[in-house]
Amino acid sequence: SKIPAVFFSNEKNFRLERSDPAIKRFVDEVDRNPLFDFANHTGMHRDLTTLDRDQIKQEINQIRLNPRYREIIEKQKKLENKTEFFRAPYGATNAKVVDEIGKAGYGGHVYWHVDTKDWQKVVKNPRTGLRAPGPGSSPERLINYMFNSAEGLFEACKNPKFKGQTLVVLFHDIHVNTAKTLPAIIKRLQDEGVSFTGLEPIVSENNFA
Repeated sequence: SKIPAVFFSNEKNFRLERSDPAIKRFVDEVDRNPLFDFANHTGMHRDLTTLDRDQIKQEINQIRLNPRYREIIEKQKKLENKTEFFRAPYGATNAKVVDEIGKAGYGGHVYWHVDTKDWQKVVKNPRTGLRAPGPGSSPERLINYMFNSAEGLFEACKNPKFKGQTLVVLFHDIHVNTAKTLPAIIKRLQDEGVSFTGLEPIVSENNFA
């Protein structure tokens, strides 16, 4: 399926690209595919709201020092007329963080409408303290969360408050179960009449910048 995607990457991934064949292959594939883009997810994935201004600046600009990242971003800007986006770790921002993102010249700080919870291997009951398998613990549980949970993607698509909007959906490419289930998730959404687009129109529409 020709589905657009934006990969928000940490600087450490680009650093490893020179020594890890799998990461190099991934970076090269994203670079070659016009439907795929890279964007900034900080240097070391630290909670920016816990840092002072100098530390925030270092985190949000560290990846720009990487030659391969700069090369790809410049190509996206010049040849494909695309914007360099930024996503804060954990979605955590405050006035100071937003101010520094703006000063750094990013085209927008991107948040999400739906978190697929593919990262959540275990959930803890807040009342009993008991632990249970989370959505990310298996392909079956991830698909069940996506399509049957009140917080999942399918319910968000039907939610009146999102009527007429294009939704940003958060997946993590580092999790095996995400890779295993994504083709089935995409097909089911397409069968339901859902279409896909890149980030550019969504950021303008939702005023995330």
